[in-house]
Amino acid sequence: MNHYARLGVSPSATDADIRRAYRQMARRLHPDANPTDPQANERFAELSEAYRILSDPTLRARYDDWYFRGIAAATPPPPPRPVYRPKARPRPPYKWLIISGAGVAFMVLLLLLGLNLWDKKRLETTWKAVQLSVIDGDTLTSIRLLNEVLLLEENNPQALRLRGLLLLDLQNNAQAQHDLMAALRAGLDDDDLLQGLMTVHYRLRQYPQALLLTQKMLQRHPDDPNALLQQGVLYWLQADTLRACANWQQALLRGSLTADSLSRRHCH
Repeated sequence: MNHYARLGVSPSATDADIRRAYRQMARRLHPDANPTDPQANERFAELSEAYRILSDPTLRARYDDWYFRGIAAATPPPPPRPVYRPKARPRPPYKWLIISGAGVAFMVLLLLLGLNLWDKKRLETTWKAVQLSVIDGDTLTSIRLLNEVLLLEENNPQALRLRGLLLLDLQNNAQAQHDLMAALRAGLDDDDLLQGLMTVHYRLRQYPQALLLTQKMLQRHPDDPNALLQQGVLYWLQADTLRACANWQQALLRGSLTADSLSRRHCH
């Protein structure tokens, strides 16, 4: 199925039509709205990928070029007319071939250097636009710009982390987990990344993985009441009431009012 069909729009749809169709289908196909469907995550990821391509003018132009060329290719062309081919001319001396080949190689090298400089400039400009859109609170624009950054630099850990955290805000937990894990594998290991991963594991009910992350957070910040509180909740979800109450008591001693409420409700 092509991207236009996934969004339920025609190839001539405007940006507003695409945005409206995505929002409607995202609400209907979101994994949280289909908890019993094992393929909900895959369908939602395909929908998000279609919107990522079609919401970006540059990516959409590339996709349309491929899409319409594919349609044209489905119709076989007419047979070619016979062409008169004159006799081949004698080949030039080898030295001219060597000189010509060196010139072509030099031009290719200059072209590659130019493209590399252009990509670096584009990457710098796009990063500035990302920062401005994040400040403005425009999450969808930020994600679209981060998609462009990752097209230029596929394994950029900062872009992967930021896109993962923004997708987490949109409740796109599966894709957020993918990006945050990729950022972790790329070498990032800061508190925001660990907190985001802990949250997505918790939402996906992957409690043992979330518990490991809270333990890592407490190794860095032993007196953090929020980490103690979160670890207590995870212990309680795994029916370890004794440890949960011990964590909440420690969080309460460090000023957590939520820990006090949980202790009163669940610890006797």
